[in-house]
Amino acid sequence: MKFIKLILRLILKLLFKTKVTHLQEIILHEPSIIIPNHTSFLDAVFVFAYLPDDVCFVINTRIAKKLELPLKLINHVTIDPLSPYSLKKLINIIKEGQSVVIFPEGRISRTGMLMKVYNGIGLIALKTNATLVPIIFTGLKYSKLSRVTDKFKSHFFPQVSMYIGDSFKLDPSKAKSFRLQKKEISNQILNVLQNLSLEARQLNE
Repeated sequence: MKFIKLILRLILKLLFKTKVTHLQEIILHEPSIIIPNHTSFLDAVFVFAYLPDDVCFVINTRIAKKLELPLKLINHVTIDPLSPYSLKKLINIIKEGQSVVIFPEGRISRTGMLMKVYNGIGLIALKTNATLVPIIFTGLKYSKLSRVTDKFKSHFFPQVSMYIGDSFKLDPSKAKSFRLQKKEISNQILNVLQNLSLEARQLNE
């Protein structure tokens, strides 16, 4: 697997002139939830190439059916976001010590900007008290595999930056109801990603 990832990194570097900032933040010492923004179908490829082998990708069951062959090479778990059982299974996996990748927006951006963070990520973070590691991609919204090719001039191989932010833990207000805590946490995650996105853009200007 390490050899495959090394080759993949070389290919991504050659094609996209990939720049990775703060890669050391991906050294995981405890159960973590890696939360990248989602701007194209290529996001997961970059995350896979640069993350440790033991990180588990969380994949929607509907999408997993379309990716059966590549998923045989990837540590992953499939869940139905609408199923309480699936969320409970994921929470237990993290509590057992597994670090996971979850795209908190739940779908590829149709604007090129960050979209709403689903409350499900708030529930998972609340139940596991896991460390969160944010990642922001710049450049991938200009790829042919984004969903905003009608809004921006797209390229087959745009220059891509992968910006890894400081890991953090959330501190919800215990005085609030569980429902409000989930919403509060989801908003906190969105704010972190928005601030990191601004940092990433400024770095690449």
